Amino acid sequence: MASPSYRKPALTVDQQLQRLIGRGMKVANPTEAKHYLQTHNYYRLAAYWLGMEADHATHQFAPDASSERVVELYVFDREFRLLLLDAIERIEVAVRTQLAYQLGHKYGTHPHLQAGLFKPRWNHATNLNSLEQEAQRSKENFIRHLLQNYAEPVPPVLCCLNLYRDSALPEPPIDSGQAQRNQRHSNQMNALQGLIEEQRSQQDGRDRNKESDQKQVGSSC
Repeated sequence: MASPSYRKPALTVDQQLQRLIGRGMKVANPTEAKHYLQTHNYYRLAAYWLGMEADHATHQFAPDASSERVVELYVFDREFRLLLLDAIERIEVAVRTQLAYQLGHKYGTHPHLQAGLFKPRWNHATNLNSLEQEAQRSKENFIRHLLQNYAEPVPPVLCCLNLYRDSALPEPPIDSGQAQRNQRHSNQMNALQGLIEEQRSQQDGRDRNKESDQKQVGSSC
């Protein structure tokens, strides 16, 4: 049996709000509620009020469901995501930097041209071709300079690691020494822990500055 066509009509912001109220959501500030519906999309916000439904089949809300709680959850999720992305970006840059540094010092300027450093299932030839295409597409001036002035088809690892796709990263040969790898991994993890602590310290500083600003605003009122 064929599925029916979607025939639900588009609703205005006012109609969307009335639907939520009709299903039992408390709305103490209709202006704020309509603002979020207008700027953040009904179905985007639906993910945050889904847990407030008493009956998902009828979409009736529990007695404590409110638009204010939905906004609080959304704002918390957004700010938490931004903090995580900031920390992840710092860690990613540090890992890529260490990877390029270690590979460059142990295997030379172009370890990505050495097929023996890759797992066989990663298909070195295919990944190298992909990397060459990424380099050719790059608009970075230093990448263009290296391609135009040196014989290698791709820049040195220190310069082009950010062009790598995840599946194209080489790994050290199996006989490179387990003890060496363990020590290197330990050093890298200590560096990453330092980055996390730095991120936490910076966030604490931002929180203290925010509290100070709020106090100054309060004292001026």
